[in-house]
Amino acid sequence: KLQAAENEKVRWELEKNQLQQNIEENKERMLKLESYWIEAQTLCHTVNEHLKETQSQYQALEKKYNKAKKLIKDFQQKELDFIKRQEVERKKREEVEKAHLLEVQGLQVRIRDLEAEVFRLLKQNGTQVNNNNNIFERRPSPGEVSKGDTMENVEVKQTSCQDGLSQDLNEAVPETERLDSKALKTRAQLSVKNRRQRPTRTRLYDSVSSTDGEDSLERKNFTFNDDFSPSSTSSADLSGLGAEPKTPGLSQSLALSSDESLDMIDDEILDDGQSPKHTQSQNRAVHEWSVQQVSHWLMSLSLDQYVPEFSAQSISGEQLLQLDGNKLKALGMTSSQDRALVKKKLKEMKMSLEKARKAQEKMEKQREKLRRKEQEQMQRKSKKSEKMTSTADQP
Repeated sequence: KLQAAENEKVRWELEKNQLQQNIEENKERMLKLESYWIEAQTLCHTVNEHLKETQSQYQALEKKYNKAKKLIKDFQQKELDFIKRQEVERKKREEVEKAHLLEVQGLQVRIRDLEAEVFRLLKQNGTQVNNNNNIFERRPSPGEVSKGDTMENVEVKQTSCQDGLSQDLNEAVPETERLDSKALKTRAQLSVKNRRQRPTRTRLYDSVSSTDGEDSLERKNFTFNDDFSPSSTSSADLSGLGAEPKTPGLSQSLALSSDESLDMIDDEILDDGQSPKHTQSQNRAVHEWSVQQVSHWLMSLSLDQYVPEFSAQSISGEQLLQLDGNKLKALGMTSSQDRALVKKKLKEMKMSLEKARKAQEKMEKQREKLRRKEQEQMQRKSKKSEKMTSTADQP
C-alpha cells in the first residue's frame, strides 16, 4: 500500500509539474496575444485616421468636380450663345450688304441716267451758245443802245434771266429736299463726274458739227476754259444787267456758270469725304457723339465692317475716347492696321480736345484779367470822383 501511495504521489507530482508548465506556457501565450491585440488596436487607429483623411479629400475633390462641371456647362452655353449671335450678325451683315448692293446698283443706274441727261442738256446748250455767238457778233456797242430803254425793261429782262437760270438748273438736276442725304450724294457724285469730264466749248462745237457746219469759222474764236472762275463769270454777267439789255445767250451763260458753282460746292463736300450730316457731327464735341455719329465716323474711315459691332455694344463718343488695343480687339477689330488707324485718329481727337480745353482755359484767364482790370479802373474812377466831390465841397 505504501508503495502504491508513493507511486500515486509521484504521479500527482508529475501531473502538478505538467500543469504548472502548461500554466506558464499559457501565460506567455496570453502576453503575446495581448501584444498582438495592442498592435492591432494601434493599426486600426491609424487606419481610421487615414480613412478620415481620404474621406475629406474625396469630399473636396467632389466639390471641385461639381464646380468644374458647372463651369464647363456655363462655357458650353456661352459658346452656343456666341455661335447663335455670330450667325445672327452674319445674316444681318448679308442683308445689309444685299441692301447696299441694290442701293449701289440703283444709284449707278440713276447716275447713268443723270449723265445722259446732263450730256443731252450740254449738247443743247452748245447749240444755243453757238447760235448766241452770232448774236454777240452782231450786237451793237453800249453807245448805240437806244436811250429809250428804261430801268423797267432792264429789270424785266433780269427777272427773265434768273427764271431761265433756275429752270435750266432744275432740268439738269431735279430739285429734292435738303434733308435727303441720298439725293445730295447723287447730286455730288454727278457733279464730280461732270467736273472730271467737263467738255470745252470746242468739244461742244465738235459734237454739234454734224448739224451746224456753217458756224465752223466762229468756233475758233471762242474757247471754254476748264479752270475758269464761275463766281467771276456769274458776277460779271450780273453786273452788266443794269448797264445793257441782255440777250438769251447771256442767260444761258449765267445758267452754266451757276450750275458750275453748285457743282463746285458739291465737289468740295465730296473732296472732304464728308456728308453734311457728318460735318455737323464733327462740329460737335467728340464726347457728346451718339452711337450713330460714331458709326458715321467709322464709315468716314472706311471701317464699315465694324459698325454693327460698335452699334451692338452701344459705343458712344465718351466710350470711344476710352478705347485701347485690347478693347478694340474685343470689339472684333482683328486687323492691326485698322487698330493703328483708329488709335491714331483717337489720339488726334484727344489732342484736339486737350488743345480746345487749354484754349478755353486761356480765354477764361484772359476774361478774368480783363474783368479785374475793369474793376480796378472802376475803383480808380470812383476814388477820383470821390476826391473831386470832396475838394468841391471844401470852401
